[in-house]
Amino acid sequence: MRTAFVIILMLFIAILLLYCSDKASQPTNLPEPGSVLPDSTYVMITPAWTEADGIAFDRPSDVKIGYDRFLYVADKNNDRVVKLTLAGEFVESYQISNPTQVTQDRALDLLAVNDSSVVLRRSFREGGDFQVVYTAPDVPRPPPINDTAYAVLFGIAASPFPDKTYSFSNFYENEIYRFDSDDEFVAVQVPSGNAAGRVAAPVAVNSFNIGGQYYIGYTSGRSSFSVQLIEASSGRPVIPFSDSADIYLTTVSGHKDIAVDELGNIFVTMASASEVWKFSRNGQLLLKFGQDGPPEDRLDNPRGIDAYQQYIYVADTDNDRVVRFEVSTSPQQ
Repeated sequence: MRTAFVIILMLFIAILLLYCSDKASQPTNLPEPGSVLPDSTYVMITPAWTEADGIAFDRPSDVKIGYDRFLYVADKNNDRVVKLTLAGEFVESYQISNPTQVTQDRALDLLAVNDSSVVLRRSFREGGDFQVVYTAPDVPRPPPINDTAYAVLFGIAASPFPDKTYSFSNFYENEIYRFDSDDEFVAVQVPSGNAAGRVAAPVAVNSFNIGGQYYIGYTSGRSSFSVQLIEASSGRPVIPFSDSADIYLTTVSGHKDIAVDELGNIFVTMASASEVWKFSRNGQLLLKFGQDGPPEDRLDNPRGIDAYQQYIYVADTDNDRVVRFEVSTSPQQ
């Protein structure tokens, strides 16, 4: 009896001490969107992926992580879109002529553009290969480009919400358009211009769900470099459109694609520099990677890019491969 009394007393004292002690403080210094540790970098995971289904990649031009958590590769010169697991295992492929960019909507339909300036869709419900759903009208090209063989449509992005709308960029008309789920024109989503919320010579367009909000990100410019991230509903820029943002200061040309991670950091493939550049959501340049390491690990004309958790997937076009980078916070030697 005495033993039971002692045990009860000890339990009572422990509960009393726990109640009277200070509660553990909740973290108040959570990382702000766009933050990065000073010594963080991205390390290439080897080996790179050089083939799928026994066929070597031939100028892969885009990568996209779908809502089904598979990776889709626009394998341009092989006339196919390849479906891989995030670990690089081949699942299946779909025939399509010269795909340059690919995306997936929330109904799991695949959408693509190719260098013939058409939009193609592969229905998840019906299966089969891609079917042409829209052909862009011919537009005048400025000299010296006067050949209609040059593409008009450069990028495509499905809405991150179930409405199945999508956007694509018209390089020569200097606009980004929004289409509905029936592949019909809805509106000019981003008008022409060189100011906040406008676009000139759009190269790539992508869509993002950040904190439940719908954003459009795009790269633009012929001889200079510009990236904007805007609210899809209002067109309001997220990045301050000012000379204080590094994202507007560089004159490096050849940018190809844009991705945004869960913290709002912006990644851009700089094809002519053969690098990936990482910016904060305020447009400040945080780091560059892709040209460090041994020669076999260096990028060559990278184009498509996507981000998922701590990984970055890149279409390393002129190396005919898909590469992955993993974030590392180890001090760099």
